[in-house]
Amino acid sequence: SPTPAATPRPTLPADPPEPPTDTPEPIALVVPSSPAAPPEDPAPSEEDDVTTTELPDRRRLVKDLAGHLEQRRLVTALRIDLDDFDAFARQHGATRADEVVYATGAAVRGAVRPADKVYRYGPTSFCALLVSTTLSEAEMVGGRVRAAVRALDLGPSGPVTASVGIAEGVF
Repeated sequence: SPTPAATPRPTLPADPPEPPTDTPEPIALVVPSSPAAPPEDPAPSEEDDVTTTELPDRRRLVKDLAGHLEQRRLVTALRIDLDDFDAFARQHGATRADEVVYATGAAVRGAVRPADKVYRYGPTSFCALLVSTTLSEAEMVGGRVRAAVRALDLGPSGPVTASVGIAEGVF
């Protein structure tokens, strides 16, 4: 008697690929629900170190956003991330990477308008708050930021680039 044919097992769809780790995370700014009672400042961490860039840290960003919330101001936020900076740091060392982060902070400060405020958001990321700014104006400022970072004279270390994300809202 003939042997029954094996029934093929159903195949499950493959898991979606993991996103690349060097992709900037979406900006997630948390503003206290009550501007009159800002949250306690968390203990300083490596990410909140302002000595490297002389910029206010993300704790100050939260406080400033709370002030905008209280006054119902239109605010546009730029999130600036250095592209593939982990590879740069591995190739050129931590000291050179710190110098480039400092120079990037200065370049970002120089590319925004005097009324805009720049913050150190993370180890290799920055945030700029642009008050009373339309999206098209923010795109122009973001373009200036990217050009200023790319134009940094890093000598043999070569250029670095930055990605800029834009979010608008009444905070």
